[in-house]
Amino acid sequence: MKRVTDEFFDQGDQEKAMGLEASPMCDRATANIPNMQLGFIDFIITPFYSVFFKFFPESPDSLKRNIQANYEHFAKLRATEAPDEKEKLEERTKKLRDKFNPNVDTKARRQTNLNLNVGTKSRRQTNLN
Repeated sequence: MKRVTDEFFDQGDQEKAMGLEASPMCDRATANIPNMQLGFIDFIITPFYSVFFKFFPESPDSLKRNIQANYEHFAKLRATEAPDEKEKLEERTKKLRDKFNPNVDTKARRQTNLNLNVGTKSRRQTNLN
């Protein structure tokens, strides 16, 4: 993450040196890294992995737990900076946790996935027979 933010901030510095306004998230004086990371997870990671997990329901639960752990880490950092946002951050964290619930067992996920293919025989179903 440091490499990415350093690159963003370098870009912002160059933009300011040219007399331009720094691009969003590129101004080291105003950027908030926890908010940047929460937004990235909310708007890039979550939509991507929501679809990914539907197509690959047997994905390792560790992947989901890592996404959740990163989100919770940055939510806690943000709550430390802005205690008035704590309740909202807890709601956002719960919403993400519900979306990537790693406690659903693999067999149940596989059965759900197979039910999505009703009327068609997937290669996986053929191999199971």
